Amino acid sequence: MIHQKNQTLLILYSLVLIFHFSYAFWAIVKKRFSLEIAHINSPFKILFFLFLINGFSITVFFHLNSKWCIFHVVFHLTLMADEVWRTKKVPQRWPFILNHFLFSSVLAGAFL
Repeated sequence: MIHQKNQTLLILYSLVLIFHFSYAFWAIVKKRFSLEIAHINSPFKILFFLFLINGFSITVFFHLNSKWCIFHVVFHLTLMADEVWRTKKVPQRWPFILNHFLFSSVLAGAFL
């Protein structure tokens, strides 16, 4: 059973995930900038990997454990720092910074 607060946070997290995925899809389709990382270079692989690494944190809302929650908050803060670095080269990536900040904030809210 998921607590009411966590249910609301899960909805918020899902909305941010949908925006994150949609923005990446738009960038790939319109060829605005590359989201390729090493061998993850096809549109399907990029979107699948993006959904996998960000969607995995949804488990926090179902298995509320302080260490598990902190791991995912730190994980998204690390991804946010990576996006800051990448945004220096490609300014259009700034929504990804915001998304990882929101992911971290929503996950931290589940912990509190």
